[in-house]
Amino acid sequence: GQDCYFTDERIFSAQEGEVPRSKPDPYVYLTALQSLKIAAANALAIEDSLPGVRSAVAAGIETWGYLSLTTESNPQD
Repeated sequence: GQDCYFTDERIFSAQEGEVPRSKPDPYVYLTALQSLKIAAANALAIEDSLPGVRSAVAAGIETWGYLSLTTESNPQD
């Protein structure tokens, strides 16, 4: 429901491009940085998943977010 706050030119998806690449591949962040002409050092990612955090970190972006009450090794605990 937050898409009304952003123009189409400022919405990026890992499914865009020649080959869809999902997180933790940094493609979506790298594409956004290049398109918006922003250095990774001047960006901030706020993520809600571990793959998202890994994606942003791989792109060199400071990242806030992701709190899990489970462990990665055993999500059933």
